[in-house]
Amino acid sequence: MPDWIKEAGVTAYPLILCSLISLAVIFDRALFWMKHRAASHTVLREKVIDYVRQSRINEALKVSEGSEDYLVKIYREGLNHHELSFLQALEIGVEKELKSMKKYLTVLDTIITLSPLLGILGTIFGIISSFDVLGAAGLQDPKLVTGGIAEALISTAMGLSIAILTLIPFNYFQSLIESKVSDMQSQVTNFELMYNKGSRSSF
Repeated sequence: MPDWIKEAGVTAYPLILCSLISLAVIFDRALFWMKHRAASHTVLREKVIDYVRQSRINEALKVSEGSEDYLVKIYREGLNHHELSFLQALEIGVEKELKSMKKYLTVLDTIITLSPLLGILGTIFGIISSFDVLGAAGLQDPKLVTGGIAEALISTAMGLSIAILTLIPFNYFQSLIESKVSDMQSQVTNFELMYNKGSRSSF
């Protein structure tokens, strides 16, 4: 084990755990968004909308089957239940997609808050250790005092580093979600209008 980890004291272990969890979640979310981008199928979206505008629901369901495009899945959710409550079904589809996009982000948010606090706790432990040594040995052995100060500084640096390195991808993932929410609002509203137009033309 590196000496600097030993010097960081007992809070080093939960901080290392936080860093590992953060890396795992960041990797999972990065993989999710790569798959999300690869599944995007603009032509298929337009084809489904075109069928719906013509009130050809069965054809729209058929061409959308198996697609991983998030908008096509929302469209399909609405069409599967269009006879009961088309709008509510669309809303359920949107909620499902948002839930998958936001998955594990609360974990990153917690680590961003928790890591600096653990670092501060390590700082407090280090200062307490330094004062204990100072009270027992006075200034006869300054190295014993500086060891506690080093523990305090290293744990604080670890906590802040983990929080900062987690904050950057967290904000990036949040910005992606905000972009998709805006896209979903406009696209789903347009889809609803096309469905209503197709329903009126079928009478």
